Amino acid sequence: MITKDGYSKDKGLVPEGIVITFGEKLIDLYDGLQPLLRHFTYCMHHHEDSWWHHKVNSQPVHEFDHVYIIIQNRLYGRVFYGGYKPAGSHELFTWPHIILSGPLELAPMEREIKGFRGFRYCTKLF
Repeated sequence: MITKDGYSKDKGLVPEGIVITFGEKLIDLYDGLQPLLRHFTYCMHHHEDSWWHHKVNSQPVHEFDHVYIIIQNRLYGRVFYGGYKPAGSHELFTWPHIILSGPLELAPMEREIKGFRGFRYCTKLF
């Protein structure tokens, strides 16, 4: 589990969120980091009903409110968790995904966290 102080194997910690990575494929899909960040920020701040669908293969089993985002091995910010949709449950998105909702809260400090596939549980990071 990812904590404020690093990684922990303490089984007694209760997950308070998950951490996901916006990887290079997603950055390339938007023709670079800046266009991706502009689009994501716009979605999270300017539309009350905006959602971001982020591909993950497995469903989280714990309840939590926040999703923390890593971009280029740095903690970028957090948004709200809107649920999980399995493959084929949405007409537009045929792949399994979690739903993210704004507002986006940028990380108040710089923190390096290596990216990964899927998600990792975490405690409150900020």
